[in-house]
Amino acid sequence: MQSFHASLQVRIGRVLLVPVLGLSLANYATGQSASEAIVSFRQLSRDLTAAVHQFQKHLDEAIERYDRGYRSSEGRSEGRSEGRSEGQRILSADADLAPGRADLALATLRKLMAARMLAAKRPVDEPALADADRIQNLISEIRKNAGLSDTVLRGLLLVSVKDLDTRKQKEWKAKHEELRKARAAAEEAAKNALLALPIDLPPGDSDTKREQAWDLLVMGQPQPKHSAEKIGPHRQQEPQAEPQPNVLLQPLPLRLEPYQRMTLIRELGYTVALTDAGMVDTQGRHLFYQEEWVQRGSAVLRQRWRVAVDLTTGQHILIKRYRLREQAGDLEDLYPVDRDYLWYLEPVDSVPEPSREELESVFRELSQGRDQIRLAAEKFHESIRRALERNESTMDAGLPLAVRERLFAIRGHMAGAAMVLEQELRVRDAMQSAQRTVQKLEPLAAWANRATPEWSSRRGISSQDWERLQTRSDNEIESTHRMSREALAALPPEASSETAKFPALNKDLVIQILRRPSRYETASARASLFQEVWHLEPAALGSNRVRRTATIISVDTLTGNQRLEASRTKYYAMGPTDSVEDVYDQYSGQDLLVDGLRP
Repeated sequence: MQSFHASLQVRIGRVLLVPVLGLSLANYATGQSASEAIVSFRQLSRDLTAAVHQFQKHLDEAIERYDRGYRSSEGRSEGRSEGRSEGQRILSADADLAPGRADLALATLRKLMAARMLAAKRPVDEPALADADRIQNLISEIRKNAGLSDTVLRGLLLVSVKDLDTRKQKEWKAKHEELRKARAAAEEAAKNALLALPIDLPPGDSDTKREQAWDLLVMGQPQPKHSAEKIGPHRQQEPQAEPQPNVLLQPLPLRLEPYQRMTLIRELGYTVALTDAGMVDTQGRHLFYQEEWVQRGSAVLRQRWRVAVDLTTGQHILIKRYRLREQAGDLEDLYPVDRDYLWYLEPVDSVPEPSREELESVFRELSQGRDQIRLAAEKFHESIRRALERNESTMDAGLPLAVRERLFAIRGHMAGAAMVLEQELRVRDAMQSAQRTVQKLEPLAAWANRATPEWSSRRGISSQDWERLQTRSDNEIESTHRMSREALAALPPEASSETAKFPALNKDLVIQILRRPSRYETASARASLFQEVWHLEPAALGSNRVRRTATIISVDTLTGNQRLEASRTKYYAMGPTDSVEDVYDQYSGQDLLVDGLRP
């Protein structure tokens, strides 16, 4: 009997797995369990497709009901009615959108309407919101069943010996294929349904978006880098910890986080984003910031609006439109840039509307702050240049002067030389002072966001003037930030006092500096640094090689003076396609010892 079973295992081994010792027949998939799973997946697919259709239908009705209307003489918002002519027309929140294609226009209106409704959370029953909940529940059900079906699919490959005949094999194989197709169809329906919901979209085509959204939901992959980011002064300043792999991140149930820009539409040359202000104004309106980016040839057009949902009437209202902005470049490059954030800000009620004179005073203060940053940076460079001239000229020989100055400053910083640290501190103090002035300007410039055409200024500043003042404020702030970035880039980078690697100081150059004791570090006022410089050097017959120079440099921590104590050089051949970084990666593990280093 044993030999008969063994021959069966060999004969069918290409198709079926015969149960191993100790495996109960209760663990096998049955035809009934597989059939139930198939029916479940097919029903979920039908239900989800119907729910998406119903969701879009109710959204279209909500757009017709809430995204247009009239304002009565008493100021109440009322829905659209045939033949109605009295009262003031309510501007639709999406009146200015211009996506071009009709299908894209409808998808844009639906996504914006759904996102605003979800965030506003009016205390009334809205069919579209109930549909969104049902879609999310069905997607979650498909996700759960997809995981459970793995056991059934595996079980269909485990057949008891008594069922091993040709007819049974064909039945089980057919059932396995039928279940696999039913699950794939349900997952496809879920991916399409995800894109119908207002979720933050990654770059790429439709298939890429669907797959990434589904992977995030089911596979538990790390949060993608495209995800909604904090904007303006509310953006997160500290770097966020990297998500751990294989941790299930669930984007359902859907929600909009305040001050996080969500990319709702991302098509070739066209992007629409929405940001929830997370607040309700004094008129009972939930505020949002809406923007549209359009690629036109070599330029990008950006349109921005303040919109709101009236929590009493449900109307989606356009509060303020901003001037169209045009910038040369590519949309994918310009869209992530974090500037021009003043239109997101809300005025502080305790701060009265500023006058022109108050704004001009802050503008002057900000201009003086930039001058202070520039002067402090120039003084830092001058002090480094003079100190380098006083020191040994053979140090860092063969490198460009700018790189030599930069290395001198980095070594002084790592050694804690007072001369370098004091000059650095002056630059950083000037940057912090300018940033405090920026923070003073922000709430003043935010008053422009209340300056609608109907708004009456107490200081006599028209809405057009306020928009110009806000644009000027944005330019002043950007100039200050650019000045600070340039000054910061010229300072020694913040690195460990023990070791630092600087691969980007110049092309074809890799530098590593370590704080290591040597016999030249004889007094507490001197610090010893071990430095390696890898750089490209022409060789004979037009070939190239990499020169590796290891040196010991001592630094006087009081005066900042530096002295070359010992040096050693080695050369490495380069292949025609090699870079300095390639050679560094290959040979840096091999120590190049310099006489004088302590073990």
